[in-house]
Amino acid sequence: TTNCFVLENLNTEAYERLELTMYPNPTNGVFTMRFKDKSTKTVSIYNNLNEIVFQKKESKQEIALNLENQPSGIYLIKTTNDKGGFTFTKLVVQE
Repeated sequence: TTNCFVLENLNTEAYERLELTMYPNPTNGVFTMRFKDKSTKTVSIYNNLNEIVFQKKESKQEIALNLENQPSGIYLIKTTNDKGGFTFTKLVVQE
């Protein structure tokens, strides 16, 4: 069995506002997320055990993050805006 995400009633307008670029990926743990706009969003980062290892509410257009204290692996980043739109992004952290 594989894990799946079910997206229901996705608000297209809200989703478009979550357009982002993330670099570098893969990373050594230090990376940047750059958003299309400065709307308020919550960034949640999950490890492969589905545990939240980082969570922050932010309204900047560019966010510098540091996961150097986390082990190498694949992390899932969920970004949610205040209108209910969200996106998932995969991040690879390697030594």
